[in-house]
Amino acid sequence: MHLYRVLCEKFVAPADHLKTIRMMNTIRDNLAFKDRLIITSGSFGEGIEFAGSDIDQVYVWKLIEVFEDLNLVHIIPNKAYFEVETLHVKPGTAHLRLALPGEIRILEDCVHAKGSIYLSSELFKNRFLNRTHPIIHGPCVSNIEGNSDRANAVHCKSWISSARHWIHRSTNSWPNSRRDELLRYLNSINCQEILSEICFTSIDTPNEPKHNTSALFIESFHRMINSKLLSIVGIEQHNYQQAVAKILSCKSTRMKQMYLYHLSMICNGKSQSTQKNLFYRCNKYQYKHCKDQMCFLLQNVHHDAITGWLMLASMTYREKQYINSVRILDYALSKCTPEKLQFKSRLSDLHQNILKLEVFQKKGIIRSLSILYMGFVKFNKLSNLIPVELEMEVQEVFHVIPSVVYAYFLYFLCYYHSQDVEKCVVLLQNLNLTIHGNVFIPPDDRFKAISYNILGIALQITGDKKSALETFKQAVELEPNPVYHSAARRAAMLKTT
Repeated sequence: MHLYRVLCEKFVAPADHLKTIRMMNTIRDNLAFKDRLIITSGSFGEGIEFAGSDIDQVYVWKLIEVFEDLNLVHIIPNKAYFEVETLHVKPGTAHLRLALPGEIRILEDCVHAKGSIYLSSELFKNRFLNRTHPIIHGPCVSNIEGNSDRANAVHCKSWISSARHWIHRSTNSWPNSRRDELLRYLNSINCQEILSEICFTSIDTPNEPKHNTSALFIESFHRMINSKLLSIVGIEQHNYQQAVAKILSCKSTRMKQMYLYHLSMICNGKSQSTQKNLFYRCNKYQYKHCKDQMCFLLQNVHHDAITGWLMLASMTYREKQYINSVRILDYALSKCTPEKLQFKSRLSDLHQNILKLEVFQKKGIIRSLSILYMGFVKFNKLSNLIPVELEMEVQEVFHVIPSVVYAYFLYFLCYYHSQDVEKCVVLLQNLNLTIHGNVFIPPDDRFKAISYNILGIALQITGDKKSALETFKQAVELEPNPVYHSAARRAAMLKTT
């Protein structure tokens, strides 16, 4: 443990920052899904992000259980149960024989062998291939970029007999002489130079002593806004009550802030999944639906400075309340001031001076994110809040859009439906300048491509097909993967009309 602490202090990040990242990962994992347990592992799970590191996650499915002794198992009717067979198998592997199928479609992932039914690892992995993770990588399914691995697993609640000796194995087996030699070496080298080469983010903190609280806070905040933690999408909406209960029961202010952050993310998903029942068109039902949706949207403003308000503007736009939508957009864009930060931002002198203020250091990193950070607008698959003009983007996967790009696009739609041609022209120019000037657009070709796709859709709506085709072409050149935008499909459709 002493060696681990030295490595973290010298090479990685302040201990408090690592603790914050680990706690955020754990809370997100606990709130994520009802039918599976997520374990974020690897370097990212430990709060460490090196250049080229990926996100490793284990999805443990709760409706499947593995056992070695049936007498120790409490049978639940809707769960599938597999018995472990470790005889006559390769070392480090096991066969899982189906004992009870339960009520899930587990037979689709099984094969017949030796007169019994066994779980097939190949069929089980194939079940989880999708547009975002279409590649099998060892025991995992991975995305095309190779920076996200998901291992789908099943759980045995007790130690199987061949692994029980692990319980008592030594956890301090590294020879003391080798450890002391490594510690002396770490203390003798210039860690700052190595840090700049291997860390995921560069450190732009002031040249102040490491014990300076202000410098540590600035470094931790900078690491946070550059962390993959803020780019992960996917907390299911039905854990709302659990998150609220945790906020009410937590005594730690820091933990409450973390749960409030994730509650905001949960409300983002919940507001997009509340569906109107077409069989109940009465005003009373419609009023209740809008009231529920508004309730969740107003709780969706605690994870960054602007996107919650943009989602609220989306709702009023879908309800054809264009004037209200414009008013909300005015308020949201008033928050887009120079001190705001985005994903993968570098800290300027202005940002460092702001983060030195006592008021932000008292609020802490998580609370400061809701004031200073501008995230992405995130629409879930088949979202009911996304404008009709963008529904193609969420037919199969979720979709993210840079905040200011989406704000100007929604402005444009409101004035387009209000038939204000002059305003539409001005807003198209603003949208174009925003994209070309990289205004609050993360320094990543993917986000630039998504922005060009949005501009192309706006041009297509105005009837300027030639400019729209050129813009869609730019989007495809920047990011050819159709998972992230529909530019190629829209261009093909334009050419046929």
